Order: sequence, then C-alpha cells, then structure tokens
Amino acid sequence: MVHPLRRNFGALLTPDDVLPATLSAAGSSPRATVLTETMPAGPSGRAAMLAETVQAGPSVPGHRVPGACTAALLPEVDPARYVVSGQIAQGGIGRVLRAEDVQMQRPVALKELLDRDAEAEDRFVREALLTSRLQHPSIVPVYEAGRWPTGAPFIAMKLVSGRSLAQVIEEPRGLDERLPLVTHVLAVAQAMAYAHAEGIIHRDLKPANVLVGDFGETVVIDWGLAKELSGTRGEGPQSLPPGKEIPVDEAAAGALTVAGAVVGTPAYMPPEQASGLPVDERADVYAVGAMLYHLLSGAAPYEGTARAVVGEVLRRPPEPLTARTRGVPEDLLAIVDKAMARKPEDRYPSARELAEDLGRFHAGQLVGAHRYSRRELAVRFVRRHRGALSVALAALLVLVAGGIYGVLRVMAARDREAGERVLAERARAQAEEARQAAVARADQLVLVQARTALEKDPNEALGWLRSLSPSFEDWGTVRRIAADAEGRGLARALRGHEKYINIISYAPDGKALYSASDDHTVRAWDLTGDAHQVMTEHGDEAWRVSVSPDGKLIATASKDREIRVVDAKSGVLLRTLRGHEYPVVLVLFTLDGQALVSAADDMTVRRWDLRTGEHRVLCRGTDGCAKIEVAPDRRYAVVSGSENHPLVSLLDLETGALQRAPGVKVFADHLQLMGNPPTAVLSEGKLVVAGTGDGRLQLWNPATGEVRVYADHDAPVMRVVFSPDGRRLASADMRGVVRVRDLVTGASQVSHGHQGSVSSLAFSPDGRWLASASVDHTARLWDLQTDQQRVLQGARDALVTVVIAPDGRSVATAGGDGVVRVYRLDSGSSTLLGQHDKAACSLDLAPGGGRVATGGADGTVRIWSLEGGAPRTLSGHEGTVERVRFSPDGKLLASADTERSVRVWSAEGQALHVLEGTAREDDTRWRTPLFAFSPDGAVLAAGGAANLRLLRLETGAVRELRGLSRTPREIAFSADGRQVGATSRGSDVWLWETASGEGKQLEAHRDRGGGIAFSPTGRLVATGAEDHMLHLSDLASGSRRTIHAGGYQVTNLEFARSGDYMLGITGLSVVQVWSAKDGSVLHVLRGHEGDVRSAHIADDERSVITTGVDGTVRVWDLATAQAQVLRGHAGTVFDARFLPEGRGFVSVGQDGTVRLWRDGLPRDAEGLRAWIAEAVQTADPRMAGAASP
Repeated sequence: MVHPLRRNFGALLTPDDVLPATLSAAGSSPRATVLTETMPAGPSGRAAMLAETVQAGPSVPGHRVPGACTAALLPEVDPARYVVSGQIAQGGIGRVLRAEDVQMQRPVALKELLDRDAEAEDRFVREALLTSRLQHPSIVPVYEAGRWPTGAPFIAMKLVSGRSLAQVIEEPRGLDERLPLVTHVLAVAQAMAYAHAEGIIHRDLKPANVLVGDFGETVVIDWGLAKELSGTRGEGPQSLPPGKEIPVDEAAAGALTVAGAVVGTPAYMPPEQASGLPVDERADVYAVGAMLYHLLSGAAPYEGTARAVVGEVLRRPPEPLTARTRGVPEDLLAIVDKAMARKPEDRYPSARELAEDLGRFHAGQLVGAHRYSRRELAVRFVRRHRGALSVALAALLVLVAGGIYGVLRVMAARDREAGERVLAERARAQAEEARQAAVARADQLVLVQARTALEKDPNEALGWLRSLSPSFEDWGTVRRIAADAEGRGLARALRGHEKYINIISYAPDGKALYSASDDHTVRAWDLTGDAHQVMTEHGDEAWRVSVSPDGKLIATASKDREIRVVDAKSGVLLRTLRGHEYPVVLVLFTLDGQALVSAADDMTVRRWDLRTGEHRVLCRGTDGCAKIEVAPDRRYAVVSGSENHPLVSLLDLETGALQRAPGVKVFADHLQLMGNPPTAVLSEGKLVVAGTGDGRLQLWNPATGEVRVYADHDAPVMRVVFSPDGRRLASADMRGVVRVRDLVTGASQVSHGHQGSVSSLAFSPDGRWLASASVDHTARLWDLQTDQQRVLQGARDALVTVVIAPDGRSVATAGGDGVVRVYRLDSGSSTLLGQHDKAACSLDLAPGGGRVATGGADGTVRIWSLEGGAPRTLSGHEGTVERVRFSPDGKLLASADTERSVRVWSAEGQALHVLEGTAREDDTRWRTPLFAFSPDGAVLAAGGAANLRLLRLETGAVRELRGLSRTPREIAFSADGRQVGATSRGSDVWLWETASGEGKQLEAHRDRGGGIAFSPTGRLVATGAEDHMLHLSDLASGSRRTIHAGGYQVTNLEFARSGDYMLGITGLSVVQVWSAKDGSVLHVLRGHEGDVRSAHIADDERSVITTGVDGTVRVWDLATAQAQVLRGHAGTVFDARFLPEGRGFVSVGQDGTVRLWRDGLPRDAEGLRAWIAEAVQTADPRMAGAASP
C-alpha cells in the first residue's frame, strides 16, 4: 500500500478550504480558469493537480504561461505571524529577512520577492513548491510558503547560521588545509543524489549556494532554478523570451545567476547548459565537479564576465587542475575530470554515483573514475609491504655483491649495504610518516562525520566512530561523542522488510514485536535475541496485525481481503477468514481472545467466532461505519461515516447496537488522507472524542448526551488518544502541534516540536510519557511530568506508527523506510536521587564524592548518599537555602539562607555555629550571605554589612575585616589560605591577610562587583563586575591586565586546577574561558536559551558543565566547544557538579529534584572501542561493517 501519509504534499499544503480559494484568486488567467473548473473533488486529487501544475512548467520552452505558477497558488498569510528583526541578504529580485514565527515560536528566514516580474514570480513560486517536497539534512527545509495580502509571495525557511562555502574557500590556505573541506562537497553530492532520486535537479549549484554551519553541517540553498526532471527531458532549446538577452556586465561569472536563455551560473555550468539545451542530472554532476575544482584550486574553473565565461565554456575545457595546484591525489583528479567531462554521457549518470566515488576516496578505497596503471597498483602494493620488500632487496644486493666482487670486496659490499639500508629506512620512514598523516586526516574527517550524524541518527554516529583507525589516539573526544549518542537514544534497528511498514504491535509480555508491510509479509521480532521470522505472506500488501491477549495467536489483515490467524510461536497458519469484499483495514482480538473484530473498505464491521470461523456483520456503511477506532476494553468502538456523512456513533462490538452522537462530526478529509480517523473512545464507552478539520475537539458523553468542544488547534486534527486512566486527552494536528489536556482541571500542555503532520500518538501504560510520530521522519517522547522531550532519530522516511511496550520500558517506531526501530524509554535519562518539598536551589559534593548536600526552598539542608537511601535532613533555616558547602575535609557543612543567616553543621547533622544578620537589611536583591571555607577548614569567611566576618570554627571566635563599601558579592580564599578576598555590591575589591586582618584595596571596577577567584599558585587573582570587565591582578608584581568580556556581568569565576585557564559567566547565555597567561579568549560556550546559573570545570580540565533557566544541563567538550545537552529537570537547573574521575554528575533544580547522572562508558581506549563495536552490532548490524550506512 502506498500509505496516504507518504502523499504528504496534499496533506500538508492543501487543506480542503484553501486550494479552491487560492486557485480562483488567480484571476482571469486561462490557466487558472481551467484549473478551477477541472479541479477533482477530493484533497488527494487536488494535491495531484497542484503537483501536475508544478511539474508542467511553462507550456512554451523558455516562456512562462501567465498564471502557470503565480503567487495566487499560495495561501494568503497574515503578516502579523512573523516579526522581522533584520535583513540577512538582498539580491536583484529578492531579499532574505531574519524573523520570528510568532505562532510556532521559532526563528525563521523569510525569503521575499521584490521584483514582481511574471517570470521572476513563476521561478519564485516554483522554488517554494519544489523545495517543500525535499526533506534531507543537507537541504534547507521549507516551513511555509504563502503570499502577503499585497499578493507578494514569500517562503519561510529554517534559519541556518553559518558562512557560504565560497567564503570558506576564500580563506587563504594550502592544499593540506583545503582537502578536509572535501567533506562539504561530499555532503552536497549526497543531497543532490537525494534530489535526483526525487526527480528534481538544481541547475544553479555553486559555492555561494552552499552554507557551512557553525558545527560543520552543510546545506544546499537557493532552489530558484530547480526543475522537475519530467519537465526537462525532451524539451527543446531554451530560447529567450521576447526582449530578453544575456545580461553583459562586469560582475564575476562565478557569482552571477544569468537569467534568460542561459539559466545558471556560467562558471559552474556544463556546455549543454551554456548552449541553452535541455539538461538533466548530469548538469548538476558537472556543477558539483566544478565546485570541487574551485575548492582544490582556490579559484573557479572560469573567470571573467558572464558573456565571456559562457563563450569560454562553449569553446574549451577549464585549465587542468594540475596546472593550478600541485599535490592533488590522482584519484581525486580523476573524479573531478569525470564529473566535468565535456560530454554528458562521459560524466557520472547522477549525483549518487559521484557521491559514492567521493565516499570511496574519503575511505581510502579505489575509486571508479580512475584507471590505475600497473605501476600505480605496484606502488600501492610496495607501500603496504615496504618492510618485507626492503629486506628482500637488501639481501639480494648482498648476494649479488658477493658473487661479483668476491671475498676481497666483502668489506666494501658491507659498507654499500649499510648505506643502502640507511636510505631504505629513511624512505620507509618518510612513507610511513606520510601514511600516518593521511590516516590522521581521515580520522579527523570521521570525527566530523560522527558529530554531524548525531543530529539525524545517533546509530550512524557510532558507526562512524567504529571506523576510526587503530592508530587513533584522541579517545577523550570519541568518548564525548559516544556519550552524546547514547544520551540521545540509540535505536535497535530491525531490518528485513523490503517496503513500507503499516503497523507494529508488541506481544503482551513485551518480548516480541510484530510488523505488517507492503511487501506482503508479517514478521515477528524476538526482542530478547536476534531472531526474526516471517509469520505469513499475503497475496497483497499486509495492512494490520493484532496479538491475542495471551500472546499465543496473531491475526493479520491484508489488501487481498483475507484475515489470517497464525500460531505466534511456530508461525503455523491456523485459519483463513474470508468474507470482506474489499481490503481489510482493521483486525483486533476481543479481550477474551475468543473472537475477532474486523473492518474493511467495503464499509462493514464484522465479528468472527474463532472456534467456528463464522461471522456476523455488526455495522454497514449505510449506518455510518466507514472508519473505526476500538476502545481499550475492545467491547466498544467509535465509528464514523463517509466523507459526505462524517457523523460519529458508538458501536457495541458484542450486540451491534449503534448510538449516534448528536451533531458530532469527524474531520472528513481525514478519511481519504489517512488510514485512521481522529477519533477515540474510553473503555465501557464512557467518553468519545472526535477531531475536526478546523482544529476543534468534540467530547461526547454517550450516557448523558453532553457534548463539550475545545478549540485546541489551528489546523486539522489528525490524531487523538486518551491516557490509560482516561483523565487526559492527547491530540495532534496537521502542522505538528501536540496538545495534552487534563479533562478534570482543564489545564493543558503544548508541544511544537514536530515539523510536519503527526501520524501516531501513544501513551505509556503509566500515563507519564506520550510518544508521537510524524512525517518529518522523527518521533518524540514527551515526559509529561517534567515537560521535557527526547527526539527519536534515525528514520529515513515518514513515520506512520509509534507504540510503547506494555512494560513501559521501550518504544518502537516504523514507517516508510521499512525499518522497525526500538528505543529504550529511559535512555539518556537520569536517576532520581531524591526530592525536596520545594525547589532544590544549591548543591555541593563531599570530598571523595560519596555524599552530596543540597539546600531547598523548603528551608532544609539534606545530605544524600550517592548509593541511595533516605537523606539526613537538617532543619533550622527560616528561608530558602541558597548556598551549601562542605569543608575541605568533609567533616563540616555550612549553609546560608535568604533570611541572612549562615549555619555550620557537623557531618552528623549537629548544629555547631550560627551567624545571624550577615547581610544589610536594605539589600533585598542579594539577601543570602556569601561564605567560603579556608583551605585547611579552620576558618569560615562570611559576608556582613560592609565587612567580612572570619569565624574560627574550633573556638567560635568571630573577627571583622573592614574596608568594603557595601555587602560582599563573592568571597574566595587563596590556595594556601593566607589571604581572603571579596568583591562588593559596590565596585571595590579587597584582599586581607587571614592571620593579621590587614587589608588592601585593589583597583576598583566601574560597576557592582561580580566574581573573584585565586589561581592555584596564589599569584593571580581574577575579579569581575557588571562593568563587563575581567581584571587579572598579579599579586607579586602588582601589574594588572583588563579584559573586556562583553555581556553584562562577569561572575562565577573559577580556575582550572592547573591554573592554565579560568572560566566565568558573562551573561547573555554565555560562558567564556580565558587563558590565565595573557587573558585571551580560548572558548565561548554559547547554547543555553536564557541565563546560565552555574559553570564548573572537570578535574581532567577537558570538560565544563553548565546549567541554566532553560531546564538543561550541558557538558561541554573544550576541544570542540560543543555540548552534550541533557534534559530531565522541569524548570531552572540551579547547579550541577562533576563526580570524581568523570563518573557522572549530580544536579538540582526548580522542580525540587536531586538527580544523579551516571557515566558508564569505558575510559580506556581499548574498552571504549570494544563498547562502540558492541553497541553498533547490537543496535544495527548493517553498520558493523561500514562507516556510513
């Protein structure tokens, strides 16, 4: 079955009430009139007609028929939906704006047409309609295409930050630096291979139309000249429209898209395109080859004005690449030569073959474009066996020398042999050095591929890591990528089906999974091992599979009109049930397992007795039984009528009794676009819900007749489902919005994560999780307790179904790519160590990492064991405990609250000291006092009213250190404990001698103080403030370095243990890392959505952990400045601390939870390599033998 979800062009673009209006708005155009008058009745027909209009193009070669692709085809959109914040770029006929989509709450790039010339408008609208069909990681996705009330068309696309490939190439660099950029061209080739498979060619590929993102991603843009292959094959030469001619100016031909007879950019177009002849995939192949030429040589293949370059393209090939740059590998030269062959038949047939050859070059394999001579093959053989050949040659030379010169020349021969051995060893060393350099470059490219793959398929990322060479050494980076992949969720890929999968179903014990596919088969998958078997093979597409409540039987339904009952263990066919006259769309066991309920396209619902095989018709199409959804108790079902009579009724599946819902209708077009209607019913028929085409949810109580209506969506409702307890209702619409409404309180939660229509919804058995699947190739897991979501990646096509296992431990998805993927529900999540009654606001680890202390808004301090168990609760605070710290020896614990008190406790929880009133009464913004233990644990320094108090912990004696103008902002001891420093709510900075109390003022900041920290040696002290400045003061020399940090503050300063660098929070969601030597910026860690609340350096100094108001914990790899994003808290995460030896970390948040995040990956290279290999083999064996799937 070509599942209706795959025809998402019509489903996503043309709701029933939009298309006729937009077509009639085309005015008196003959083309528009014909379209309006001949429009098919259904939405699928209208989508097909619109697609035909897009493909047809101009009816006269090179000329556009007025109205063939006008903005009138697009829906009118209210400009208020988008808030424009600036212009990104502007060209001759259009511009790109940066904007915010108010409705979807996301940044977008708005492409607008400024020149309303008919030809420009035709091209612009064609770009919108064609590009919207392309869904590939390297093709910028289109969110929406429409027209403003003025009639001007626009396209809303994903906002991609980065530089063009042309800008990247322009940077001065040698060949060794340019070769790694070949991966970007490979990504372009892979994107074009996908577009060619979809029947679309670009016709204007060039470096300026390729964006390279900040994280190495590659995106092909500007599809304004894109065309359907069916619209290019067989068409005549592209003649000029009247009055048009090739524009001749002095603009560089490599940056110019010529309009008129020659479409494209002259420097990158093949001869046939320059001649105005029809082109196919091979024109794009030539352009990719020209881009590769440009990348390797640093210059375009041809240079000059547009007219001159067109002439040069027609007259001669470009200057040989070897004449422009030396050292390009022969096989890569062969790829360029084949891609840029003058004759189309001499090139690669499509971008797919080009991408495969580039991939083979990248992997160090023989490429198909190069014909290797015997000499080259021999040289490769010699390089691989140089050691053995060198020894054999040396031995042969000794024997020959001995035979010729005899005994008298033995000494001379030995000397010559020694000299030759030295030369051979030197050559071998040079060859080995070159080999190692090549392997190192390849390994770096593998890391780039692995990082890129994380965004689309964590399994693929591990597949790339598995291909690293045996000599690779940077396993710390590999470990971080592997941990990120595991945290995102690895899928176990179950492969065997050859076509679209229509449904999947778990066995009751969750140990097996069943799937039905368009390849006619129903398969069983053993989730406890690797085995799977074909349970039955129908005569046509298999559409449904159901498992009996005891798990012993399965029932299958097919387009061949048969229902089959099969033994779930042996696969033996037990019974074939016939009676439906059309394809069977549903089959389901009753709860007692004694009967089956089925529905078919003959609009009948039937009940089958499994003992006798007899059946009776419960409902017919005349009763309004076109579609059906069954209640969890399988006693009742909600049925809905045909498109013309979409009324909803409650059907008793035992008696056949039918109760009509008064005035309740289902989304009519849904009956054609999707397999199941947006309806659901609770057990015992207590409540029925039906979604409508205008986004409403209708809840009908059959017992009372009451109908409630919720206007929860702005687009047609596609899916609805009740939670297992019936308290909540989940719904999803055509635009990807998912909403969960509490039917008792009326409260609702909304998710805007999906980028396309939602095809399936499923609650976990406990109702905590909601899973959704979409045509955007992703599924999402929504934790309704924490409001956090996980994206389940890996699918290569639209997903049609998602189910959660009966034990709630796994979730499975399937769809268009024919692969079942199973994910652990708890993958990447944390362990709940405990919870405060209110927000958990502060955190500290005891030395050794066995205990953690937390402070909460409930006024308590709690000490937890990382091994679990009940915490020790310390009471006495009257306000929120915003700071807790263990003493360096772990024997004492101090805490401070918002009521201006600091308390000191013994490790057993005994209250030892209390400092009251340690902040000024009028200082309401910072009521919680700051404090710090001295390194020897003998003294506690706490902030007072314009002073610092030193509490001698053994005696309880308190001494005041004066000098500050206002209350201290942050406090720090030097590493040897001889000095203590503080910044203030004013702008001054003070240092005191701990023993004598003698103080001195450092040079003040210009605004309120911020962070303070001593270097490990005690020589440097770093201070920050709200004047955006970081001061580095050398206490030995008295010198000071001032660094402008940007943002609006510098707080939370912290030195690495080595003292080589330090970090601080600078505001604007940014953490910066500076060199302690010269103050230069080493890293800018940017990614949190909102303020950063904490930042700490790992003991190994290779990672930084941050938390923020966006509810995330981020672990940053300082080698790449990339972060692993971890979600688990609901609301702000106040703090997180690394466990010793990198074993994980602990975090606290606004939701009151204390969470433990374990890191179980091996830390040694051998163990990590073995873990990756096992993970790849377990998750997806197909990736075990190759880097890229």
